[in-house]
Amino acid sequence: MNLIFALKSFVGQKRKLLFPLTVVCLFINAPLTAKRIERMISVDVIEERINGKIFSSRIEINNGSLKETWSIDGNPVDHDDYTKTRKEETIKEFDLEEHSNYKKRLEIYEFKQEQRIAATKKLIKSLIIDIEKVITQFKDHNITSYIRYSADTIPSEIEFLALSMQKLDQARHLATTDNKEFSCDEGDKMIATLEDYPAKLQKLFQQTVKYAIDQCTDSRQLKKLLDIVM
Repeated sequence: MNLIFALKSFVGQKRKLLFPLTVVCLFINAPLTAKRIERMISVDVIEERINGKIFSSRIEINNGSLKETWSIDGNPVDHDDYTKTRKEETIKEFDLEEHSNYKKRLEIYEFKQEQRIAATKKLIKSLIIDIEKVITQFKDHNITSYIRYSADTIPSEIEFLALSMQKLDQARHLATTDNKEFSCDEGDKMIATLEDYPAKLQKLFQQTVKYAIDQCTDSRQLKKLLDIVM
């Protein structure tokens, strides 16, 4: 007897098959030499875990007669309850996976944001130090009166004072702002404002020293200027 049976395929999430089983029993009611099959029983069992529940479907074919039963966590249910519950648990499992993926994406974003803030603050602090270092040199060597402002360095005394008194204070405040209130956009703007000043100030300092040496006639002051270039 040829028996053909096609199991139904469930639409939705992929199955997590726990226990696929096919059993075929042959009942022979005759001497072995006769080889006559009286009855054939085929049993197919599929178990799958969905959202922590075990869904089991059992199909038995007995001499062409088909019987199908269903159970959830070992408890018998009818086909409608089986299908409905399976669909609900599949959706729940999908939602849990999506929530888990969202949390992972959020953790990655928060890590990147935290490191971006740290790097931005550190760069602002570094620029403050570099700028203050050069500004301090003008005062320490008493050559402020020899400063000659220019377009390729610092264009005016107003900008020089605004940098040393106002912009640096704003930068210090931003660099010490709590991370929860820190704006990376504001940090980027501050970096863009400050990043060219160390080189410009250094060039201004060199031009000022050169001009001071050219103009100075005081021996003590010239000795101090000589110490700068030694």
